[in-house]
Amino acid sequence: MNAPRRKARIWAVAAGLAGLAAGGCERDPPAAPPGEPAALPDEAAVRGPETLVAPVSPVATADGWSVERSEAGLRLVYRPEGEAAEDPVAVLTCLVGGGLIVRLPRIAPLGEEDRLRIGAGEAVAELDADPTRETGGIAGRGPAPSTLAAMLAQGLTASYGAASTGVLPPAPDAAIAAIRSACN
Repeated sequence: MNAPRRKARIWAVAAGLAGLAAGGCERDPPAAPPGEPAALPDEAAVRGPETLVAPVSPVATADGWSVERSEAGLRLVYRPEGEAAEDPVAVLTCLVGGGLIVRLPRIAPLGEEDRLRIGAGEAVAELDADPTRETGGIAGRGPAPSTLAAMLAQGLTASYGAASTGVLPPAPDAAIAAIRSACN
């Protein structure tokens, strides 16, 4: 290949890459084959602590619960009143593209445990836990259970191995409505 033609191709590729970097290249994830569950959004975008974008209406803040908007989606955070804001007990995030992440920052990961359980009363859901992915605590990922709103209204419990959050106070109705809307 001659030098001018090669140089033109290099510039064309460079211009294309610059355009992708400047404008982003957001594409929907490929559809799941029939009969298989849809893939969750790119996990790299939601790994570790999330960046708070803007708090949602303070009407959804009560009894230690707050609703916040993050880069990954809408999250419901429980931190007992009077405790440090950077040390929540539980963070439930409904992802923009679907799915749920439940983070338990105060619970240390265990190498052999791969399930995080959430529930209230008879309703229990299991999420996939990967102790190597978090920068602090443990998180479970998976589809949002259809009983999530009922769990939050009754008083959610999250457990990982032998560790548990205990029964958290029921979330306020406005917070439940916001998270139900975001998870659906």
